[in-house]
Amino acid sequence: MIYSDPTGHRKTESYYEIEMLLNASMKGNSSYKNNLQKLYGNVYDDGGNTFKYLYGLLTQTSPYENSAGRASWAKGQLLNALETSQDSYDKKFGYVTAASDLIVGGGAVGFSKSSISLFRAVGPEEFYQIFKTGTFEIGGSGFEAKQFGYTLEETLAFANKFKDYAAIIEVKISKNALKKLGDFTSVDPFIFKSGTVTITLEKLGDFNKMIKEIIHAL
Repeated sequence: MIYSDPTGHRKTESYYEIEMLLNASMKGNSSYKNNLQKLYGNVYDDGGNTFKYLYGLLTQTSPYENSAGRASWAKGQLLNALETSQDSYDKKFGYVTAASDLIVGGGAVGFSKSSISLFRAVGPEEFYQIFKTGTFEIGGSGFEAKQFGYTLEETLAFANKFKDYAAIIEVKISKNALKKLGDFTSVDPFIFKSGTVTITLEKLGDFNKMIKEIIHAL
C-alpha cells in the first residue's frame, strides 16, 4: 500500500514499518539493529559509516554528545534517506514498466489485458534489494534461479518451513510473457499444489523487463 503526505512525498507501508523499528530502537530495543544495518547498507553507499553515526545518535549511545533532540534529528535523517531511496526506485520502476514492450526471446511480446500474480518468499537481504532496484538479481552464489508460487497461501506454507524467510513478494506479469520465460516444472508439489514457475538465470533479465508491479504481499 502507498500513502502520500500533504507535501506530496510518497509513504509506503514499508516506510511506516521501518519507522516503528526506529522508534523501538530509540526506546532501547537493540534487536532490530542488524536488520536496520542491512537495510541502510542499500540506502547509504559508504560502507555503513553514515548509518553507524546516525544509529548512535538515535539510540543515544554515540561517542558524541547525546540528547533527545539529537535522537529525533537522527531519526528524521534516516527516514528522509529511506524516502529518497524509495523515490529513486520509483523512477527506475517507471522505466522498467515502460520497457515492457521490449524484445523477449527474439520476438516482440506485448502485454495482453490478462496478467497473473506470482508469489516468492524472500529473506531480508533480498527484500531490501528488490525494493531498492525494482528487479530480481542473482544471489551471492551466482547460481540461484527464482522460484515462484501461484498462491499466497501455498507460498506462505513454504516460507513457514524455513526460518530465513521474512516476507512474501507478489509480482504481476503478463501471462503471455510468462509463457515465454518460465520453467513450469513442478517443485515441492506437496506444498505448491497449484504448481510453481521458475525463472532461470538466463531469462532473469528479460523477466525483470516484463514486470508490471511488485508488491510487499506479506
